[in-house]
Amino acid sequence: MKILMCTNCMDVFNLKLEEKTCTCGKTCGKYLDELHAVFKGPAIPMGFTNSSLIKAVNNQPLEGQGEEFTAFVIPKKCDTFVKIDEDS
Repeated sequence: MKILMCTNCMDVFNLKLEEKTCTCGKTCGKYLDELHAVFKGPAIPMGFTNSSLIKAVNNQPLEGQGEEFTAFVIPKKCDTFVKIDEDS
């Protein structure tokens, strides 16, 4: 799963096929298909390893520490998550 964190308002949000925007309106992004996505603005692109997220959700404890899952910052140069020019 690809997500964005706006470095201006610190919103973190997931992407869909229709464009989504953070609270301050400076960052937006969307999926182009099931794998590829684009974004604009002052954002840090991140991702979750889907299988570890699903495992964590399925193993959610009743109490105590929450179940961990794998998240990562996506590299600045990534073929599947591309920052586009502000004028595009």
